[in-house]
Amino acid sequence: MSDHVKVSSEELTTEELMDLLENDRRVIVDVSVLGQSMERVVRKSGDTYYCDTPMRLYIHETPEGMRRCLEQNNLVKRPDNAPA
Repeated sequence: MSDHVKVSSEELTTEELMDLLENDRRVIVDVSVLGQSMERVVRKSGDTYYCDTPMRLYIHETPEGMRRCLEQNNLVKRPDNAPA
């Protein structure tokens, strides 16, 4: 089992989180949804990326797909110039 890192959403940029995944790290992201704290687990196994949410398992075959997933699910820090 790979090491894991626990972070809060908005703590890492997309590229910082992707770097952890590429280095065989499992990342647990604490996200606030409707005032409640929830954990999302993102990981990579082989060439496949996974994002576990309480309702669904997202599977991505490309780094670009995973980047989109991280950003769309608000698991990463927004760039300073990105709309809220």
